Amino acid sequence: MADIYEGYVDYLANIKLLFLSFIEDIDMELSKTPNLLSINKIEQYFIKLDNELKENYEIWIDNLFKGINEKFLIAKIREEYKNNNINLKTNRRAPITIQTLHQKLTINRYSLSPISKSDADNLLAREGVKNIVPVDIFLGIAALPIKMTVGAMLKVAEIAQGSSSFISASSRLRNDFGIKLDPKTIMSVTNHIGEIALQNEMNRADEIYARPRRVKLAFPEKKKEGVLYIQVESATVNIREEDESANSGREEIRLGIVYNSYSARASGEMTRRGIAAEGREIFVKDCVSYVGSLETFQKLLFACAIRNGYGEYARTALIGDGVDWIRDMKENLFPDARWILDFYRLRERVWDFGKLYFSGVIPAYTKWAKTTCEQLMKSESKTVVKDAIEKEKEKNIVTNKLSDYISNNIMNIDYAKYLEDGLDIDGDPIESANKIFLQRDVKRPGTRWNLSHARNMVFLRAKMESGKWFGDVVAPVKNFYNIKII
Repeated sequence: MADIYEGYVDYLANIKLLFLSFIEDIDMELSKTPNLLSINKIEQYFIKLDNELKENYEIWIDNLFKGINEKFLIAKIREEYKNNNINLKTNRRAPITIQTLHQKLTINRYSLSPISKSDADNLLAREGVKNIVPVDIFLGIAALPIKMTVGAMLKVAEIAQGSSSFISASSRLRNDFGIKLDPKTIMSVTNHIGEIALQNEMNRADEIYARPRRVKLAFPEKKKEGVLYIQVESATVNIREEDESANSGREEIRLGIVYNSYSARASGEMTRRGIAAEGREIFVKDCVSYVGSLETFQKLLFACAIRNGYGEYARTALIGDGVDWIRDMKENLFPDARWILDFYRLRERVWDFGKLYFSGVIPAYTKWAKTTCEQLMKSESKTVVKDAIEKEKEKNIVTNKLSDYISNNIMNIDYAKYLEDGLDIDGDPIESANKIFLQRDVKRPGTRWNLSHARNMVFLRAKMESGKWFGDVVAPVKNFYNIKII
C-alpha cells in the first residue's frame, strides 16, 4: 500500500520541478532586462504552468492509481464479508468515469458480486447494494451520490447559486472551468450540496434555539454601543408538488438580514419616489432565507441574531412589514427590540392608495403621495389617517384601506423619533437582498420549483451573499464526506 504514497510524492515533486523551472525563467528575464518584467509577463508564465499541469494531470493521477494494491484490497474485503456469511466472487474489470475539478478521469477496477442468492439477499439487506467495488471504497467514490468529486460538486453548486438558471450555469461551467454537465445534473448536485449544508445549519440553530428553554441566555451587563438591526421580508413561490402546509402549489419564502450599525455607511443622498433620503450601504451582513415552515425560519433567524451579537448591543431594532407573524416573532424572540415598520413598505402603500384615489392621474397622486410621506416622516400620522379615512369614504374604498394599515401599526411609525435617535427606518438592505434571493430566478414568471430545490437554492445564495460560503457550505460538506480541510 505504500506505493500509492510514493506516487503522490512523485506527483508533488513534478509540480515543484515545473514551478521552479518557471521561477528560473523569470530570474533569467530579470537578469537580461532588470525592472522590465511586467505583470502581464508573470501572468503568461503562470498560464503556461497551468497548461503544463493540465497536460500532465491524467498521467500523474494514472500513476497514483497504479500504486493501489488492488489484489490486497479484494482479498481483504472478501475475507471481511465471508466472516459475515456473505461470499463474494471477483468479476471482470469495469470502467467508471469521475468528474474532477480539472477533467474527467476513467478508472478500470474489479467489482465483487455475491456467489449465491442467499449471499445476494444478505448483501442487499446489510449494505443496500448488489455488488462491492474495493477500489471505489478505497478512493471514497462509493460514498458519492454522483460520479463527481466533492470539490467538483462544491464548484458546481457555487456557480449554480449565482446563475440566473441551470442552463446558464451549464454554459459558465463549460466555458470557465471545462466542466461539461447538463442542467439536470447541475440541479441535482446543487440540491445535494444545499441539503447537507442546510441540515448542518438547522442542527446548529436547534441547539442555540433550545438554550433559552434550558437556561437563561447569558447576556453581558455592559452593552456594546451601536444598534443591532434585524430586517425581515416574505414572499411566495410556485411549488410543483403540494407543499407541506397544503397550499396547493404556493409556499412562503422568508428572508432575514442581521447587521450592526458599524457595518452600515452612508452611500450618498438619494430620492425614493420624490422623498430625499440618505442612502445606506451594508458592507457586512448575515442573511437567512428559508422556504416553508415559519417555525424553522424563526429558529434560523434567532440563531443568526445570536451569532451576530443579539443581547450584546445597547439597542436592537427589528424592521419589517406590519404582518402578524413578524409581530408575534418580535414578542416571542426579540422582546427588547424596537419594532419599526419598514418605511419602504409604508411609502409603497401610500403611493398605491394615491394612484387608486386619483384614478391614475400622475400629477395629482404624485403631489399627494409626496406630501403624505413627508408628513409620516415628521410623525404626523394622525393627520394622515384622518385624510385617508375621508378619501376612503368619498370613493367607498373598503379593502386594503390605508387608514387601517397605519392605525394597526401606529406604535411602530414614529419616524421623526427614530431618525432623531439615529436609527434606520428603511428596509433597503432587505429589498436589495429580495431581488438577489427571490426576484432574479426563484420568482421568475412561469417558474415552478420543487420545494426542497427552492429551499436549498435560497439557502446557498444566503451564504454566498453573507460571505460565509467556505465556513457554512464548504466546511460542513467536506466534514460530511470526512475530508480534511487544508
